[in-house]
Order: sequence, then structure tokens, then C-alpha cells
Amino acid sequence: MKQILVLLMIVFSLFFIGCGNELVNPVGYTAFENQSRIVSDSGIRCVAFSSDSKLFVTGDVDGKLKLWRVSDGECFRTTIAHTDDIYSVAFSPDGKTIATGSWDKTAKLWRLSDGECLQTLVGHKDKVNSVVFSPDGKTLVSVSDDFSAIIWNASDGSHVRLFAPTMQNPLRNPIRSVVFSPDGQTIFTGNEAGVISIWSVIDGIKQGELSGHKALVFSLAFSPDGKTLISGSADKTIKLWNVQDKSCFKTLSGHTGIIYAIALNSDGKTLASCSWDKAIKLWDIELGRCVKTLNGHADPVYALAFSPNGQIMASGSADKTIKLWR
Repeated sequence: MKQILVLLMIVFSLFFIGCGNELVNPVGYTAFENQSRIVSDSGIRCVAFSSDSKLFVTGDVDGKLKLWRVSDGECFRTTIAHTDDIYSVAFSPDGKTIATGSWDKTAKLWRLSDGECLQTLVGHKDKVNSVVFSPDGKTLVSVSDDFSAIIWNASDGSHVRLFAPTMQNPLRNPIRSVVFSPDGQTIFTGNEAGVISIWSVIDGIKQGELSGHKALVFSLAFSPDGKTLISGSADKTIKLWNVQDKSCFKTLSGHTGIIYAIALNSDGKTLASCSWDKAIKLWDIELGRCVKTLNGHADPVYALAFSPNGQIMASGSADKTIKLWR
């Protein structure tokens, strides 16, 4: 009996890291071990995949928008898109349009087929930090250091709705992140005070707040079923929120630096995060544990995205490289 117990203890110790709660190659997490290194000519701020998972786009610190093939890692189109950092990129759900948000105070819409700029969205008075298409692709939301969020008509670039501080809601903080709920009826914005605000898309009324982070919220993501919101913060933590009762039910810790981006795989079970600490971590949402740490970047990692088919993860860094993890 003693021998069996000793054997079980050895197996258990091999499964877990002794100095923490990270799992070592657990069942189901053998993916994303192999990486392809792609060199760019400037630091990468943001990355997004096309809906068919065959292409990905990056935004650089020098305002360049680059389109890459996943198959061979080749950049086949470079556009001088903005006069300052491109801080956010997004593909429309139908894969035909790319949106960019820049610190030059503008957002733009680009046609994928020929790279033509379709619309320049002018309305923000400060840096545009994030752009996201609605689930149906008909609208785009942008958020800014000017404390506002603007919803735009994706077809003609017209204003649909402005979300900004009012006498009733006087909180004035730069907004750094935004996400639509899966049903497209609500947007969630994260600001520099660490507060996540909830807004009705239909009437623009603020519906509540999620408080708990101690520093700015850089990134937001939704579970596929719309029940859980996930936030990544400069306080080095990731929080999981119950959208129904607005409570935080889980906090994930492990990074030693600011968390710049989070991305949820299409399976809704695997979360990735990247940080100033140069590491990428994979988390099991159900277990609430880090299951793998991926190293390879030489500088802070700012950008992260999963392909829609769930097979590839892209990371972009200040070290001027993009890595594709399979």
C-alpha cells in the first residue's frame, strides 16, 4: 500500500509545478507548442485573423497596416494607414473589411480585396485605443482617451450613437478597451480607473459597472454563450465576471507585468494572455489555472489573437516579431 501511495505522489508531483499552480502539459494542451517566427520592421501593437483563418493583419507602432498569409508567413501588402501608432485592428465578420484605430485620433475602414480606404471615421478628440465590429458586422464601436465611445455605421461611416460622460454619469477616464456582447445589444468598456461600464446599444443608457481591478483595463473578451465577461488589466490579473449579477467569480494571477491583451479560443475553454513580462500564458477557464507558459519574445508582448478555427494563435511584440503558435 505504501509503495502505491509513493508512486501516486510521484505522478502527482510530475503533473504539477512545485512552485506554483501551473499544470505541465495536461491532457488537451499539447497544442500551441510549435512556433513560427516572422520578422517585421517595427514593433507590433495589434493583430487579428480573417474569418476564414487564412490571413492575419497587424498594426505597427509606425502606423503601418500589414496583411500576412498564414500558410507561408509572408507579408503581401503594407499600407501607410495612420500617422501614429495603430493600436487596434479588427476584421468584419464577413471578412471583407478591416477596421483600424490609431493614436492619430481616427479610425478607418479598409476593403480587404484591394486595400482601399473606404472611410475615415473622424469624431474622437484624442487617441483611439480600440475598435470592434458588432456581431452582425453592421456597426463598429471605437473608444478613446477622450472618455467616449462612438458607434459608427460600418457601411457609410456615419455616427449612430455617442457614449460620453454626462451630468448623470460624470466619470471621466480614458477608455482603453471595448467589446460587444454576443447578442450585439450591449457594449462593455474598460477604462484607466479599472472600471468596466455597461451600455445599452439601443438607447445609450448606462446599465451598470463592474468594479474590482486596481488599474486600467487593457482588454476584454466574452464567452461564446454571453454569460461570462473576461478582463485583463495593468494590475497583472485577469477577472471572470458573471454578467447576470455583475459579480467577479474568479481572479487569475500569474503574470509579473501589465497584461496587455487577452484572447479566448473559439472552444470557449482556453484563454490566452500576454504581458509586459514577455510571456504568453494559456489558462483553463473551468479550472481557473494556468496550463502553459509560452516564452520566445525578447520584449513585451502587446498583441494576441486566436484564429477563428481555433488552430493557431498569433502574438506580436515590441521586439518586431510575430509568432504563430500551432
